[in-house]
Amino acid sequence: MDYDMDKVRDVLFDAQVSLALSELETGPKSIKHMANVSDMDPGVLAERLKYVVECGFLQCDDDNMYTANPEKLEEILSSDGQFDSVVDGITEMDSYLN
Repeated sequence: MDYDMDKVRDVLFDAQVSLALSELETGPKSIKHMANVSDMDPGVLAERLKYVVECGFLQCDDDNMYTANPEKLEEILSSDGQFDSVVDGITEMDSYLN
């Protein structure tokens, strides 16, 4: 599937969304859990994640449990021509983890 890398980057590196996604580091999480951590409405967060799910960066099951796809996420680092912006985004995401 072709996808808009800028759109993927905008979703994954958004401050609130990246805070929610950091929860996936320890395994699958419910949308309610991630929304609570990021202080977002679950419906709003699910809508914001919809595109990256469609593109395969995340998986969502019928119970609204989200899982990260590490191989697909690595594509951002290995094939994106704008490496510096990716590094900046990861640095920002890491600041939320620490």
